[in-house]
Amino acid sequence: MAKYSVQFKRKILNYYEQYGQAATVKKFNVHGPTLHRWKRKSETVGFMRKKNKTYTQHEKLDILTYYWKNGISQTELKFDINCGVIHNWERLFREYGVEGLAYDGRGRKPKDLGPKKM
Repeated sequence: MAKYSVQFKRKILNYYEQYGQAATVKKFNVHGPTLHRWKRKSETVGFMRKKNKTYTQHEKLDILTYYWKNGISQTELKFDINCGVIHNWERLFREYGVEGLAYDGRGRKPKDLGPKKM
């Protein structure tokens, strides 16, 4: 995944405001939903990347329950977490249950996370 500077994102959003989505996508070769996500982030939390945060098993479960009730876009805005991270947590929860949320994914992978739920 490409990483863009804050200045580049602002330049693209200014162009987007003037000429619209179709012209912006064509000129800068940026995916349409990416433009919408950048616009939403610029209006709410800003572009600056936050420091990595580790979440406890309980926090992950709370975020997942909020996601199931309110949807992905509201969850992304409230907790400022990428949708891919939330979907990974959901996959771990569906495969391994609550115990799967205790695994943080860093370091060497364990031999077994435990039995999969059937």
